[in-house]
Amino acid sequence: MTEFFGNASKGVLKNLFETVCVVKKQKLNKKQTSSFIEVRDETLANFILNSYGDNDKKAILSVATDTALTLPEILKKSGIPTSSGYRVFNNLLKEGLIIEVFDSSEKSEKSRFKATIREIKVSLAGTKLEIAIFFSTEALRSSRVLATVAPNLTIST
Repeated sequence: MTEFFGNASKGVLKNLFETVCVVKKQKLNKKQTSSFIEVRDETLANFILNSYGDNDKKAILSVATDTALTLPEILKKSGIPTSSGYRVFNNLLKEGLIIEVFDSSEKSEKSRFKATIREIKVSLAGTKLEIAIFFSTEALRSSRVLATVAPNLTIST
């Protein structure tokens, strides 16, 4: 939106974002806080939970959570056969649950990938299911939407 309408679109984008998610902060200790996204939209919450409920997707996302890896490394560590692994991986990439990570200090030209979600916390408050998403540092830094709607987001590892 910003590409087409400039700064005028920031308010619209923020309102749209806040119908689906809300940015919240969690105190880690006396000096540190960490930001997370609370998912308000049931469709989005189901999509994320179903992705982590799929054994193959979960295996790929789990091995790519802490460290950026090449696709062959991801498939080997996850134990998923190459034949179906590429299909599952490409779906995760298209869905935005895996991102390509660029390291300017590394001389290798191999693509490395990392899960966008670092941690998910699910809690039940009465009859309401609450889902908190903690994104990877790389996902937060590369998101133009979050840079627009939540420019003061804090990142904690």
